[in-house]
Amino acid sequence: MARLSLLLLVLGLTLPWSMAAHAGDWEKRLAAEFDKPVASQTVPAKSDAEAGNELRCTYYRDMMVRETGTDTPAPGPAALVAVG
Repeated sequence: MARLSLLLLVLGLTLPWSMAAHAGDWEKRLAAEFDKPVASQTVPAKSDAEAGNELRCTYYRDMMVRETGTDTPAPGPAALVAVG
């Protein structure tokens, strides 16, 4: 029973460390599967009174992602717009 507890303790300490060490590799492989943006444009709010009105559009080959309120901690929902 003591050996099993020791084994579980060792696995519990080493497994998360190993996963964290390889997380960067996994993220790079995953990012390579997605299209890179063609262009990106940000339109800032016209005044300080209009906080939350910043608009960001990111263009891809077949679509655009439109985000509003990107200058706030809680931005609005993103919208996908077909292009072409």
